[in-house]
Amino acid sequence: MSNTKVNLTILLPGSTMMSERDCSKEVKRPVINKKGKYAGKQKRNKKGELVFETALVPDPEKCNHHSIKVSYRDDKTKKMVTEFLHFNTRGYKTAKQSLNISEEAYDYFIGNEVPDGYRFPKEFKPNKALLKKGISISSQAWNSQSQKEKLEWHLRRICESRGGRLADYTVFND
Repeated sequence: MSNTKVNLTILLPGSTMMSERDCSKEVKRPVINKKGKYAGKQKRNKKGELVFETALVPDPEKCNHHSIKVSYRDDKTKKMVTEFLHFNTRGYKTAKQSLNISEEAYDYFIGNEVPDGYRFPKEFKPNKALLKKGISISSQAWNSQSQKEKLEWHLRRICESRGGRLADYTVFND
């Protein structure tokens, strides 16, 4: 039986949509008078403080932003007009999933074998002497990373394969 070495927590999009109140944030705005101008100095309460109103606006961190490109023919000018429509939809409540990863998998994650799908960074400068010996650029880039970077690369791949994002992970001591 293998022992647990890493505990990974993944944030997954849930199936329950957030309420409108959860996806909004309250902002304070100055009160606008009948002429369409900010009330400013003339609109004060009994204590002499400026009066503000609160409004609910969509929170960009909790809403999903969408854009649609729309083309149509304008009746007056008879030309094609292209516009972008922008709108927000409410996000979904997140669900957490916890995975335990064995010692064998952990050893592979931090090992020297280059995993499938690994792409070295563009800014990586390979060692030309090692290239002449037949060691690939990918292998050089992978082995130049720390154990933590290698582990996090694998954990991000696991999260992406599940459709979520990395929330937290814990590496247990032996």
